[in-house]
Amino acid sequence: METARDKGLAQAAVAQRLVSLEKMQECLDEMKLAEGDGSSATLDELLVKKGLISRRQADGLLEGLARKALPKEIGGFQIIEPVGTGGMHTVYKARQMSMDRIVALKILSPKVAQNNKYVQRLFKEARAVAKLSHPNIIQGIDVGEDLGYFYFAAEFIEGESLGDSLEREHSLGEYNALRIAEQVCLALCHIQQHANMIHGDIKPANIMLTRAGVAKLADLGLARAVGGSEIITAGTPHYISPEQLHNSPDVDIRSDIYSLGATLFHMVTGSPPYLGPNAKAIGLKHISEPIPEVRAPNAQLSLGICRLITKMLAKDPADRHQTPAEVLNDIHRVQQGMMPAGALVFARVDAHRTASRRSVNPVLPIAIVLIVLGGIAAAVAFSNKGTGPPPPPTSKNVLAAEAYADAVAFEKEHPEALAKVISRYDSVASRYKFTDWGKKAGQRSEEKRTTRQALAETKFLQVKQKADALAAKGRYAEAAAALDEYPRRLRFGEWPDQIRTERRKHRDAARAREEKQLEKAAALADEQHYEEATKVLQPLLESDITDIVRRAEEQIAK
Repeated sequence: METARDKGLAQAAVAQRLVSLEKMQECLDEMKLAEGDGSSATLDELLVKKGLISRRQADGLLEGLARKALPKEIGGFQIIEPVGTGGMHTVYKARQMSMDRIVALKILSPKVAQNNKYVQRLFKEARAVAKLSHPNIIQGIDVGEDLGYFYFAAEFIEGESLGDSLEREHSLGEYNALRIAEQVCLALCHIQQHANMIHGDIKPANIMLTRAGVAKLADLGLARAVGGSEIITAGTPHYISPEQLHNSPDVDIRSDIYSLGATLFHMVTGSPPYLGPNAKAIGLKHISEPIPEVRAPNAQLSLGICRLITKMLAKDPADRHQTPAEVLNDIHRVQQGMMPAGALVFARVDAHRTASRRSVNPVLPIAIVLIVLGGIAAAVAFSNKGTGPPPPPTSKNVLAAEAYADAVAFEKEHPEALAKVISRYDSVASRYKFTDWGKKAGQRSEEKRTTRQALAETKFLQVKQKADALAAKGRYAEAAAALDEYPRRLRFGEWPDQIRTERRKHRDAARAREEKQLEKAAALADEQHYEEATKVLQPLLESDITDIVRRAEEQIAK
């Protein structure tokens, strides 16, 4: 039976000349014939199946109809304006009339509202939030259904998401990143202690930042009780834990710790730990690829935060922090300039690697000298046992020689890890500044800095040239992707800002170009050239600028 939804969709598609009247009537007739056998689809599904419109066009038409038909008041909330659109819902700024306060009102899209699975998820999110009361968690207010619309009202945040902030700023400094991670950890501690749940989808888009700098965790729609029978299969590919990808029934709070680690990685380096052409490729990297070097993209990071993130991103949950409280403790240690509590493990690994390098150390004469000196010291200690003073401590020059030899060996083993190489030489130069080996380490560090700076400049010019060439052809998304090819290990000093400036330049150019297209389409529509206007708007539906897509969809739906 033809519904009001189908009727409105048919009228909008024909009015905008996306489908001819004859073709639309054929589809409506086909739907009537299919009613008898119970196999009829909705009109939008049939139009897409026949290739008359795309799925995106259908969704745009439906959303436009929904916005036009949306009453001014739902469930005691007065609609003010839309503030964000997700794949399954639109969020509106609204006023709760009974309390005279501004709220965020999430309303399921018409298509999604027909699927009981998503309706249940909305109510599940509301129930999960209702169990919690914490300054770092978005406060839930009400949930329900009114006039056929399913809604969830929550605290309205005057600010932006961490995702929006990272899109604009590319990365955050260590201080701000740790401060945000600290607040998310406090939220996770509360979730674990008071509801025994896990969030399931920690990511920048689900962390809201108020204008006062308070981080608030949002979207508990995937949350489930620890030990529950439901398996979490959702999550965002860039931040999802390996055990979520394996559909493990034993997913626990350590999965949220992994996702927070991936988010913290993004905050300090400018991109998620793993990138790929699609969700499957990214997921495979989470499962099988080594943990990326955190310090390589940004040499200004402390060793403490690098080791903190590395532990949070361990593939095996048993190797991560076991609770948010443990993460919180390590965040506080790093903020105070200390190593995370698990740093001793790294120290043992480093010692083992150093020992392995020494077995094939190219600086063999120094190693032999140290062994001989050690043997002499042992012989003196044995001959004087119980009869004389202890042997003198090892010469500082000998220790400096050993440290310099380790730095040289590390450079030979990791020639491309220039940030770490420089750091090692700097450490030797600082600790042994008055020795010949310390001075030599300082000289070597300066040489490596010069090399790295030249390499960074060369690579920047390469990606800039490629991006400019793509932008000149109007391929702005590809231009931005070309800039993302700039290696993480060279993102130090002024280069992250240079990349951000180039990205902003191309994004502004894309916006200016697409704004002109919107204006052109509006002018054509004013002259009643609807078909030409629609053709102008169609390419804008593929834009990577969200509000451009929304405005194009709104113009098409008019």
